[in-house]
Amino acid sequence: MSGICTYHLPDVVVLFAAPNEQNLCGTKLIAESLAQPGLVTEGRKGRKLSLLFVPSRVDMNEKSELDNFSRLFIENFNNFLPRDLTFENNVFVDLKIPYVPFYSYREELAVRDPESPVAAEMINVYKKLCLTLAKLAPPDHKLHEKYDPQQIVEGNRSEQVNRLAEAAFVKLTMEEQSAARTILLRFIRPALREEQGGDTALRLDKVGFSERISR
Repeated sequence: MSGICTYHLPDVVVLFAAPNEQNLCGTKLIAESLAQPGLVTEGRKGRKLSLLFVPSRVDMNEKSELDNFSRLFIENFNNFLPRDLTFENNVFVDLKIPYVPFYSYREELAVRDPESPVAAEMINVYKKLCLTLAKLAPPDHKLHEKYDPQQIVEGNRSEQVNRLAEAAFVKLTMEEQSAARTILLRFIRPALREEQGGDTALRLDKVGFSERISR
């Protein structure tokens, strides 16, 4: 039953490979089976099947072994990727899931702990994978609206700015924090809890800003 589902139901099959020879060979055998021309023309009635490969449980500590695995991963799987699929660097660098020992011992979800530096790194990896899958959707698919590349880039940038601002704020004295809040409230009106959407930017000319600050 699982074979039938894999061959006939999906639009995309995502294959994960850990850094060892058995995983590489096994994943390539499956890829070769799914990439048979007859599968698309006869078994799927012309409906194409895209393959995506994700290096998983990648230990970043052994540079020489990591470089070798990266090379073998790209050599084995690059030719199976959709030709119109692009990456910022390459499939290995962009989609690799790092090995984090904590998640080997506990059934924890990184997305439930976004404030953790380790979890945040994992969440960022999953976002990249979601974005890549969205690229493979048909042009008129709703995934393109939800996972628009520019929105994700801007979202990541805003998150980074917020983290930097919070880190700088906690280093201020109580008096400086009070002054910072006063200045910030000249630029925005914070959203209320019952309101949908974010804060509202306020329009204020240079003279008006100076007068309000002096008060």
